[in-house]
This record gives sequence, structure tokens and C-alpha cells, in this order.
Amino acid sequence: MITKSSGNPGKILKLLKLPSRSPFIGALRYSILIILTFIALFPLIWLFMTSLKNEIDIFARPPVLVFRPTFQAYRYIAKMGFLEKYFLNSLTVATLTVVVSLVIGGLGAYSLARFRFTGNSFLAFIILASRMLPGVVLVIPLYLLMQRFKLTNTRTALIIAHTAFNLPFVVWILRSYLASIPRELEEAAMIDGASRLLAIRKVIAPLSTPGIVATAMFTFLSSWNEFLFALNLTFSPEAQTMPVAVTGFISARGIAWGELSAAATIMLLPGLLFGIFARKYIVSGLTRGAIK
Repeated sequence: MITKSSGNPGKILKLLKLPSRSPFIGALRYSILIILTFIALFPLIWLFMTSLKNEIDIFARPPVLVFRPTFQAYRYIAKMGFLEKYFLNSLTVATLTVVVSLVIGGLGAYSLARFRFTGNSFLAFIILASRMLPGVVLVIPLYLLMQRFKLTNTRTALIIAHTAFNLPFVVWILRSYLASIPRELEEAAMIDGASRLLAIRKVIAPLSTPGIVATAMFTFLSSWNEFLFALNLTFSPEAQTMPVAVTGFISARGIAWGELSAAATIMLLPGLLFGIFARKYIVSGLTRGAIK
């Protein structure tokens, strides 16, 4: 029996294979997903736990997993004006960066997607290549430019810098997405008497919602987490953003882990909420623009 079966290994594997709808296979899949999800979320969980610990529990060895939570770190950063100054600055800069980038980049992407002219593809490549420049190369020219126009230490300087840095990405993503929308739709609107701008606003923009939302999210996160320009173009709480403010908890005397963790937890909230509410648009917005 064994000798006969050994000549046909495919039959043996087929006999040993469990059915695809086996409860064991389903439980195994969910177990693997739960383990991978926990591994991915563990740093965030640990960060939040650290923000709720007192100083003794933070430095305890071995690490304390069961403790009495305290909001002392959150009260401290609220007292120092973290939310009123830095959080509001970051929110203002990131929001206006998204708006300006989508307006300018959207019109540029529409032009590249709809109008055919000599050098169209080359221009699109140059726009994408400019995004590959490291930020450190642009810091000094941007600083001198902002200093010339007396815009240093202002949120306006950060909005201009972040918009300039994110525009190539916005143009490239929206160009790919707009190219996937049939031009006959807007042509039909223009035949009915609509101007091109009205056709863009009434026809193209609603159809482009997934791509716009996905692009807006990545632009927002890029501006929200940007550190290099914010560090060099601003130097007071009136204009500095949260990534710069968080580094204030690191000094020569040591690291204030509780306050640092509390500030980092607050920094995570806008991007997390944005991702939760916009998740249904993100996948379709990225994939549809990517396969065109």
C-alpha cells in the first residue's frame, strides 16, 4: 500500500490537503491576521501606554504592563499651550497646503491629461523628477527667498514651502486619475452649453472624488509630519508646528518620555481620523490612477 502510493506523490498531497472551507483553515487565517495586526499596532499601543504612565512606571525594569493610568503628561502639554499654539499651527498649515496644492495641482494635472502638445510627456516626467529632490537641497534657497520677502517665522512660509514640495506628487497622481475618466463626459457637458471650468466643476470633480481624497490625505500627512522646513523657516511658537515642538522634550538633561509620548499620541490623531473616514476612497483613488 505504501509502496504503491509512494509512486504517486500528487495523490498523497491531494489526500492530505484540507478542504478550502475547513474551520481549521479559517481559524488559522484569522489567527495569522490578528498576530500581524498586533505586531503592526504594538508600537502605537506602547506609545499610548507610555503617555499614561508616571515616571516610575516608565523606567521600571522589567516593563510594567498593568499600572494606574495618569493624565499628568497631557495636562502638562496642555498647560504649556501645546494644543493652542503648535497643534493649531500644524492644522492651519496642513489644511491650507492641501487646498492650495489641490487647486493648482488639479488644474495642472487636468492640462497634462486633456491637452496634447509637444513635450507633454517630458514635462510630466520633469514634474515627477522634481519631487525626487531631497528636501535638504531646497532648504537654503527657500530660506533666502523667504528672508528676502520677510516671510521667515510665519505660517505663510511653511504653506508655500510645503505646497512647492507636494505639487509634483499632486500633479502626477491626479494626472493619472483624470486620464482614466472618458473625455466624452465633459465634451457632452460643453455641447450642452457648459464652459470648460463648469464641466470640470460639475462633471470631472465629482467623478474624481476618490483620487482627490487619496491625494489630499497624502498631502495632508506630508505637511503634517514635515520637520526640515519647519525647523529652518520658523523659530518661535507663533509659527512652529508640532514636529518641531515635540523635539523640545529632548534636552541635555534627558528625555521627558511621558510628555513626548503624549505629544506624539496627539500628533497621530488627525491622520488616523482622516484615514478612517476616507478609507473607502483611498484604495480606489490610488489603484485607479496607478493602473492607467
